[in-house]
Amino acid sequence: MRHGDGINKSHIWHIRQIFKTGLIDLWMVIKGLYIVAKALPHRSLVRGGSLKDKDAVYPNWKLPHWAYYWDNMDHGVGGDKYWRTEHHPDDWYKQFTMWKWAAIRNPAFNWGIEQGINGVVKHIEVHGKQGRIDNYLNTQGKAWRELWMEDGKYMRQYSMCYAYPHFFGKKHYGFRIQIGPFIQAAKVGKYNCLGQSVLVQPWKHFKESV
Repeated sequence: MRHGDGINKSHIWHIRQIFKTGLIDLWMVIKGLYIVAKALPHRSLVRGGSLKDKDAVYPNWKLPHWAYYWDNMDHGVGGDKYWRTEHHPDDWYKQFTMWKWAAIRNPAFNWGIEQGINGVVKHIEVHGKQGRIDNYLNTQGKAWRELWMEDGKYMRQYSMCYAYPHFFGKKHYGFRIQIGPFIQAAKVGKYNCLGQSVLVQPWKHFKESV
């Protein structure tokens, strides 16, 4: 397999597969705007240890089983600690805020996770300015990353971030698009869940800007 920065036939195949999956993902996101709203009144309380996030904030809730694909197995529909403390410190417990978390901020979360592959990462290559290998691409520039699994499976992710330095004076905000695996803290030699995602954010806060 070729390692490098150019576009080859393998890239094209992956891009086609990503956009094919993306059409389904988009439909799931659109459906979720309605399904999450219908499911939230029937949410149930999550007890300690029921979420995967070691920093999960309690109390938290999960959606009923019929809305599983639009639930959040890691953080619950009440949001993670950053959502509660930095974005919604005064209204995190309200149903509308939960709807924004599950339907807008993390749409069809469980669906995306289950569309990927699981396994142990053998090798990771990063091409471009963005050097982080988890699912948060907050640095400006274009990048693509390749992940090889120990069982021979292979995934490639593409991303592009561009800040608007003079837009209302918000120099740390801009546009982000990411297509490819939803990478959850990928580390060589560790077991990882690599879901599928097509993420478009026109107004994203970047940790680094121009």
